[in-house]
Amino acid sequence: MKYLLSVLFLIFGILISFSAENSEQYIYINYLKNWTFSLIISRIIPFIFIALSIFILLFNSLKKLYFLSLFIVIILLLEICIINTLKVQATEIIILSTSLLILIFSRFLNKAYLLNVSLIKNKILKNILITSLVITSLFIPYMISPIANYALIDNPKEEINEKNIKLLNKYIRLDKLKNDSTTLVALFSTNCFYCFNAAKRIGITQKENNFCKIISVFPSNIEEIDQFINDANYSTNKIQCNKEDFLKLCKGRYPMYFLIKDEISKYDASSFQHRTIDLLSNL
Repeated sequence: MKYLLSVLFLIFGILISFSAENSEQYIYINYLKNWTFSLIISRIIPFIFIALSIFILLFNSLKKLYFLSLFIVIILLLEICIINTLKVQATEIIILSTSLLILIFSRFLNKAYLLNVSLIKNKILKNILITSLVITSLFIPYMISPIANYALIDNPKEEINEKNIKLLNKYIRLDKLKNDSTTLVALFSTNCFYCFNAAKRIGITQKENNFCKIISVFPSNIEEIDQFINDANYSTNKIQCNKEDFLKLCKGRYPMYFLIKDEISKYDASSFQHRTIDLLSNL
């Protein structure tokens, strides 16, 4: 039963990792109003379950460990059933949660869980193994929802050059925007997954917090642009751009962003994410 409980906690943690983005949006909307903290917490939750799996498997049977497991599973199950936190795989998670509760209660009913039983007898070896596995498990949620897509940096990759300014001026009056409030120019492709996720995150921020003015530049036709904006559910001024100019501006890598205030700064997809959106929502 101990091994089955450990395996279920491991599956639980991995399954929640796949729902990390849904959790992240839910945490932002309902609790923190901060994308950086929402990102971190949405990856810490699955880590806790994976770590519990390791502790249950390798530690001596500790009463406190099972009480902690019981408390965490009940809280998450209530959250899912009442508020439906994790809309993706919600049914599977509820089934797993119920199975975990049954197994944990079974352990309480079985007095054998109090026995000093350990899979690995050597204390030093066991501690080294547990530490290594726990550190590894910390990165599992980031490997499933790659950390490269959610870089927590806000520094521009490079200053915009004259060629970029000339190209942007074909579509946007940059001099006029410099005298205006902070403006974000986003280069989005309508068939880009990361563009859509960024637009959706901006839309959520607009509803829950302030956000700077945004202009979206697309190389697509107007029907695809309207569909993208509608599906991402965000407010923006839209500009249709020549595909060749678009690729020159973003150097074939998109989304790309230009932040216009007193000067113009350039951001690529990895440098414009959670922390940057948080900063722009407070301007």
